[in-house]
Amino acid sequence: MSATLQERNTWIAALVESSTAAILGVDAVGCCSFTNDAALELLGYTDSFGRHSQPLGEIIRLGPPNSGSPPEGPPVSEVTSTGVSRHIELTTVHRENGTTFPAEIWLHPFRHRGTVIGTIVTIWDVTERVLKDEQIYQMQRLTGIGELTGGIAHDFNNLLTIIYGSLSLLRKKIEEGDQSVLESEGLEIIDDALSAAASGASLTAQLLSFTNKQHLDLESVNVRDILRSWTRMLKRTFPSSIEIRLRVELAAERHLLD
Repeated sequence: MSATLQERNTWIAALVESSTAAILGVDAVGCCSFTNDAALELLGYTDSFGRHSQPLGEIIRLGPPNSGSPPEGPPVSEVTSTGVSRHIELTTVHRENGTTFPAEIWLHPFRHRGTVIGTIVTIWDVTERVLKDEQIYQMQRLTGIGELTGGIAHDFNNLLTIIYGSLSLLRKKIEEGDQSVLESEGLEIIDDALSAAASGASLTAQLLSFTNKQHLDLESVNVRDILRSWTRMLKRTFPSSIEIRLRVELAAERHLLD
């Protein structure tokens, strides 16, 4: 071996060893042939003695803990047979001592004179990235809760307006001795108030479901009936000089809403 080639190989070896990423070399049959110091440290091994020529699946074990399924090794055989790189954006890696960490993994075919003779496996510990993503998610969730709370408060104000208006109108008619309160009109006023109260209870349930990470229940409702109920209340609330018309064009009478 010439001095120049030896220097080049020494430089490449030093480059791989000094890398902060965990790098492992795998031969054509899936056994580990090389591990740099970062790989040993990340996977929890004290040294590489006895690790070379060991199946990679016994060194790198992937899969969520307590899943009921045994951890599996990276798909090196697929990369070796197809010659196509594989990227695992996020997975869980098991250390030698049983602990785990989130990781990103790249598998690249290792070629010699055009022939794939193995796989280069590179592993990054992405714990910090996962924690940052979780923090961003929590911030977005808090923002969403704030926006939802504002919307709920606005909806509650509208519902309370209906309840207050309905009961005030009913009281006024009773005080005036209006006999229509004993007939259909009075029942409609009461129904509007009860419907608004039920909608308020539904909004409360939705808010609790959101904060408790529960799925909202969809139910089939008649949108036309809901709009008619609101229209009746608006007609009683606004002066008689204001005309309110309801025009509903729906492909179907019932729709799924939460």
